[in-house]
Amino acid sequence: MRLGELDAAEVAFDNAAVLDPGNPDLKRAQIDLRLAQGRAIEATVLGGELLYACPDDPAAAQTVLHLLGERLQTIEGDYIVLHDGAERAARPLRPLPGFLDRLQSQRRVIRALIIRETRTRFGDSKLGYGWALLEPILHIALLSVAFSVLMHGQPPLGSHFFLFYFTGLVPYHIFVHTSSGMAHAIIGNGALLQLPLVTTFDVIAARGLLEIITDVIVAVIMLAGFGAAGLATAPDDLWGPCTALLVTALFGCGIGYTNAVVTVFWRGWDKLYAQVTRGLYFISGIFYVPGMMPDWARDALAWNPLLHAIDWFRSGFFAVYQPHWLDRPYLVILAIIALLAGIGLERGLRRKLSEPL
Repeated sequence: MRLGELDAAEVAFDNAAVLDPGNPDLKRAQIDLRLAQGRAIEATVLGGELLYACPDDPAAAQTVLHLLGERLQTIEGDYIVLHDGAERAARPLRPLPGFLDRLQSQRRVIRALIIRETRTRFGDSKLGYGWALLEPILHIALLSVAFSVLMHGQPPLGSHFFLFYFTGLVPYHIFVHTSSGMAHAIIGNGALLQLPLVTTFDVIAARGLLEIITDVIVAVIMLAGFGAAGLATAPDDLWGPCTALLVTALFGCGIGYTNAVVTVFWRGWDKLYAQVTRGLYFISGIFYVPGMMPDWARDALAWNPLLHAIDWFRSGFFAVYQPHWLDRPYLVILAIIALLAGIGLERGLRRKLSEPL
């Protein structure tokens, strides 16, 4: 090899490897020969074998270090420049996303959460959304049959029990389903809150929007069914019922945000709130008209905001029903206060609520 007869040296080294394959001096000589022949890849393979066979040999480590230095300078004869001494210009900082960009990102997150909640809630059932439709239909049918017997076939308003109880149950269900369903949004989505883009606001909002959308779809389907059955179901004032449902939904969302926060710190709160909603069923004018009650009782019930929501919604279907106790600004103000208070409570405790449960 020192005489420059590299081919003859390779044959001699190969013969020696047959006689003594584990000799480290032979491996180092073969590595030097491969480098001299320009066969850096084969030299690298031999270097790996040498380190594997002699991990504690300083001479072996020095040979492999020299090999790596040669490899960094040239690979198969192609020279590469590791650093030419010129400093790379600093990349400009990416501008922070604007308000519209953040809003768009949050919209996509909430939309994905709604799809997930829909599949989780209805995906395992063969009926799917059918269960959401079946509940109010059976509820209205039961009330209609029971009170048609008690009231001798004449509802308090209009001529059809189905429509009268429909106007009472729809606002009630939107408020109760929204405020109750949002209560478990945080504790039911703890794993999702570890994702950077998902906040407690998003998971609560997604649960509330799903409940509102479901109840509105169910209400429209039921109205269409009543119309197909020959009942006069078109509201006398479309704007009134729509506005009443919107304000009721906002009120339910405000209470729902508060329930979601309180449930994290007090796991039994949902059971207590369920008893409150059961009480609201009897004092909100679902299956009766408050005008049928004594003045003192009606004045006491008028403090209940859900009674105003139901009467507001009902007055849009029955033009003759314009109760003097109906206070629309009262419901609107309470809805705004509840929504701001609920969102403010969630925002103030967001860091605490996002911790793993």
